[in-house]
Amino acid sequence: MTLIVTEITQVGIVMITDSAITKMQNNKIVDIDNQGWQKLLKVPKIKAGIAYWGMIGAITSQRFDSWLQNKIDKGGYTDLNSFANCLVDELNKACKNQPMNNGNEVGIHVAGYSTWSDGVVRPTFYHIHNGHGRYVIQTKKDQSGAIISYETK
Repeated sequence: MTLIVTEITQVGIVMITDSAITKMQNNKIVDIDNQGWQKLLKVPKIKAGIAYWGMIGAITSQRFDSWLQNKIDKGGYTDLNSFANCLVDELNKACKNQPMNNGNEVGIHVAGYSTWSDGVVRPTFYHIHNGHGRYVIQTKKDQSGAIISYETK
């Protein structure tokens, strides 16, 4: 199980992760590895950060932090948006352009700064994943307007 928190505010970005990699075999946990995995990586070229979750072994037999570092080092991007799109392309290629089976999804948080259409540079967040898409079709709010439940499809 992975914990990733990406908080975007007007004053900046905070990203944290746990350090464990859960190793599975035949849908059972066989090991929890806390040694040497980097689950939060810097993207210095664009002053961004990335973190990942999910069944990384379904994507590549290479260590996933090394796989991501290779994508960071390879370049082919000029800003946060083009970097996120590069990761989408690479993840799709690794998955043969198919959604992963339930339980084998992988996701990547990408956070950094980008210039919005009004010319203002703001903290920006992308959540890239290779599972089935979901969208909110109905929300229920309490009297104060807070969402108390929602239905997805």
